[in-house]
Amino acid sequence: SGIQAESGSPASSGDEASIFVEAKTPDEAAPAPTPFAGDEMPDWLSLTSDQGSGGNLGDKVAAFGLEPAELPGWLEAMKPTESGTGSRSDQEIDNLTEQRGPLAGVNGVLPLEDLTGVYSRPPTYSTRLLISERQRAHTTLLETVLLEETTPTALPIKPALAPLKLARIFIGILLILMLLFPLITNSHSMLLPALFPPETVALYNSIETLPENSAVLLVVDYEPGLSGEVSLSAEQVVRHLMARNARLAIISTIPTGPALAQDLISRAASIQTAYDLTNQVVNLGYLAGGTTGLQEFVQNPQTAAGYTLDLLPAWSQPALAGITSLNQFASVIVLTDNQEISRSWIEQVQPSLGGTPLFMVASAQAAPLIQPYVESGQVQGLLAGLMGSAVYEQIMLQPGNATQYWDAYQYGILAAVLLTLAGVLLQIITYLRQHGNPQAGA
Repeated sequence: SGIQAESGSPASSGDEASIFVEAKTPDEAAPAPTPFAGDEMPDWLSLTSDQGSGGNLGDKVAAFGLEPAELPGWLEAMKPTESGTGSRSDQEIDNLTEQRGPLAGVNGVLPLEDLTGVYSRPPTYSTRLLISERQRAHTTLLETVLLEETTPTALPIKPALAPLKLARIFIGILLILMLLFPLITNSHSMLLPALFPPETVALYNSIETLPENSAVLLVVDYEPGLSGEVSLSAEQVVRHLMARNARLAIISTIPTGPALAQDLISRAASIQTAYDLTNQVVNLGYLAGGTTGLQEFVQNPQTAAGYTLDLLPAWSQPALAGITSLNQFASVIVLTDNQEISRSWIEQVQPSLGGTPLFMVASAQAAPLIQPYVESGQVQGLLAGLMGSAVYEQIMLQPGNATQYWDAYQYGILAAVLLTLAGVLLQIITYLRQHGNPQAGA
């Protein structure tokens, strides 16, 4: 229905506005489309409603002059055919009544298809592997290799251990006897070199020509682990200095150095009994700081090492009378087993010594690195290793411990050479006995 509102003309104050509403009746609405009457239905539409009359739909279409539609070839090929489908018609499905199950008694239930004809027996495959002759040969080779790997190998028969143990005991006893023989008998049977090293001779001549009561700075810079080698050489030098009645000022840049110096002085003084340790020796103790401490000691020794090991004023002791700087010492002798320490004394102290000579008493391992400084003239003398100690004793004409140790060392080398030759000879004899003489077989 439609609704229409109208407003009257404007009224003055106090007048009421009139509103008119007009509604249309259902009779006046838009007419609805009327269905076709039965006799007025088009002929082409009546064809679809004539389903039960029978007859072919195509014939009826042709009767009205209409041509049937033609399907494309690809669609025609997809159209199922009734022959050979084996499916049931819709009428049969509608009339089919379910006989069992939860749907028993219901019409038009889709029947189950007979699947017995769909599946067939799976093919049977052979379990035997088909390989070629080449593959068979490779397989056989692999089996042979694996069989050899898993087959245990017979271990060679080891000789009895008793003879080997006896041989080792015999060799050990022989070496011990060879080393102890020169030490027990004190027989100097091994010859020393006839030509002495010039650097060792220079050290001896420098001490031998020292004036009476000269001051010498003795630096003890070797570790306790190598004291057996270095102290053997140093003891000969200290004894020579005591024989010349030299005043000794001892200092060390290693914490254990002052204690080792005390032991060295005591052993040397036990032989040189006439030497006055109280007035001729002063122990300046430990010089800390490494290279920096050496520089301070060179510039101002009285400040860097002002007290003795007994905490007494060092530079007022009789051993340092008249000494205020390092170049006033008659010589400086460094006892060391470390090439770095020896290089520090050479590079930091030697340029400030002026005419004071610098000597080194070193271990055999540090001597090769000190040798270039000897050849350049920065170090005036060098005594190195066991051989240098034995040579120094020979120069002094006082054979001691170094000469005995040198003989024991030579006897040990001789025993090692003889045992090596005996082992080679025994091995050759054993081989010839097991395999026969090759020359006889030829």
